[in-house]
Amino acid sequence: MNLGNLEAQKKDFRKAISYYEKVLESSPHKNPQDYQEQEQIIFSGKLNSFNAYVDAHTNLAVMYIQIDEFQKGFDLCKMSLELKP
Repeated sequence: MNLGNLEAQKKDFRKAISYYEKVLESSPHKNPQDYQEQEQIIFSGKLNSFNAYVDAHTNLAVMYIQIDEFQKGFDLCKMSLELKP
């Protein structure tokens, strides 16, 4: 379980958003070309997986919907579906 999920369970949606955004920002899947020539530090294959990257978009979408930011939630759902139809 990651910290975003933990905060979401506690209904601290804004804190969960900050954790999910950190996942997206630090993911090697955000800009794959940036990571091609660098050695990556991989803490967990599951945490750095493409599926985790897609899941972070979906989880973040749910959090934005929880705080009534529906357009952001919709956009993130759409991105999730584009990444993994």
